[in-house]
Order: sequence, then structure tokens, then C-alpha cells
Amino acid sequence: MQIPLPPRPGSGPQKRNAPLETLQDLIEQSQDRKALRQRFNCPHPLSKFAVNGEVRDCAQADMIIDSIEVEAFEKPFSIRWLSARWFLLQSTMLFDACQIAGIDGRKLRRHLRRVMRVLDHQRRNTAAGREIIPKQPPTGRTGSSPR
Repeated sequence: MQIPLPPRPGSGPQKRNAPLETLQDLIEQSQDRKALRQRFNCPHPLSKFAVNGEVRDCAQADMIIDSIEVEAFEKPFSIRWLSARWFLLQSTMLFDACQIAGIDGRKLRRHLRRVMRVLDHQRRNTAAGREIIPKQPPTGRTGSSPR
């Protein structure tokens, strides 16, 4: 006998999603972030930074997510990449957008600065022709003479 699993906390009543009729329906629904989140019961991508536990689905939240995607996937130093980076790291408009979307702007910007610092370091090392090689653990031998 199989015991049914309890619903995840906060997921509300379990709702069955109707199967998609055609491939076109699948393509259309995959373009809509909100529909995908609802279909698969996923949290909002910025929910880690939510002020009151929930991020509002609004144009400001979408703009922040779009800027993060542009910074991550566009060619570095392109116009779009520079614009997104300025908006995320230097603009005061980010705080206005975060306030409307229910996001802690200071926490988000602090996180983005940390992540982008690491990415910039990796980008510089790759551009200089140096591979980032992890440090090797000590072998236990001392001195430079071979045995």
C-alpha cells in the first residue's frame, strides 16, 4: 500500500494541470514565466529577496529579472550588458522597482555585487590567458630536492 505524500507547505490545494493540446500550446506557455511557475508550482526567482515573503508579479519584477538575464547572457561590454549592469549596480531606480515589486533592494544589490565580483575575476583571468587552477593540497613533503 502506497502512502500519499502530504502537500508542500504553502502550496495550497493541489491542482491538476490540464495536458497541453498541441506543440504550439507548449511553446506559447513556455514563453510566459508566470504560467510556467504556476504550472510547476515553482517560487518566484527573486523570492529569496522578498520583503514580506512574496514577490509581486509586476512589470518592475520582470524588468529586474530581464536585467539579470542580460547581464548573465549578453556579451560583456555590449550596450545591453553595460546598461543592465548600470541598472543593477549603480542606479537608484533599482530601489524604486524593488519597492514596488516587494523586494529588499539592498539585499539584492549586495548579492549581485558579490556574484559579479567573482564573475569579473574569472573573466579577467580568462582574458589574460590564465586558467583558474584550484590550489593543490600539500603533498606532505618539504623542500625542493627530489627523493
